[in-house]
Amino acid sequence: MPEKYTEMDYSDRLVAFVDILGFQQLISQGNAEALASINIIDGNLQHVIDIVQREHNEVFSIRLFSDCICISSDYTTENLFYMVFELAFIQFIMSCDGIFLRGALSRGNHFENDRMIFSKGLVTAYHLENKAIYPRIVIDSPLIDSIMNDNNFYAPYYIQERTRNFVIQSPDRYYSVDYLNCLYQEGIDEIEALERHKNSIETAAKHNLLDSRITDKYRWLAEYHNCKVTEFVCPDDYEEPYLSEILQSTTINITEIFPNFKKME
Repeated sequence: MPEKYTEMDYSDRLVAFVDILGFQQLISQGNAEALASINIIDGNLQHVIDIVQREHNEVFSIRLFSDCICISSDYTTENLFYMVFELAFIQFIMSCDGIFLRGALSRGNHFENDRMIFSKGLVTAYHLENKAIYPRIVIDSPLIDSIMNDNNFYAPYYIQERTRNFVIQSPDRYYSVDYLNCLYQEGIDEIEALERHKNSIETAAKHNLLDSRITDKYRWLAEYHNCKVTEFVCPDDYEEPYLSEILQSTTINITEIFPNFKKME
């Protein structure tokens, strides 16, 4: 007899929908470049899945299909922190290897098994992801209210954090996962990570200079990156000329990298 599901199986859950930016371009590469992308994506996903299964095996579910990732968990304020934290970690390690993600995090009734996903939360996240536009994971406004009202501290590894520490508001007023906040975790060299992140953005931007729709996405990402550089590179912590060297190696020169107004010569 087919299994009969109950209300407990179609429960209130956090649901994230994430996809890979520029996936069509990645699969259109030559074989050597495509295989390099496959190894980067698969290696990073396996790394994340191993960590999630080790740390949250009974809490989080991960489903992969094509270029999309669906992550879900029961809704609690603690799970909300760890969901945002793990999404930040996924974005961070992917971006440093030149793979940028876009998505959304929402909340709603959700059912899944080995054969299907039936989810109001996933549909809400999918529609919100379409509004994300840039390489970011947007957080649904009801969850922002929960985050702002949660004053608890959580310790994913060594440093206690509030959920709001991993949330940032963009100029367009959307809230999204502040994934470079991962640099505060112990064992990460902030300057080296910022340099890798900068190089990934500049490389991606240079490959797409003829498509303004795509360059606008990387311009937004460059502005986010530079915002975080000012947060991590504090002038009081470094002396000259080392400070200038660090700022030069970590800051993206937006007017140099991206197309701008030019007078006729």
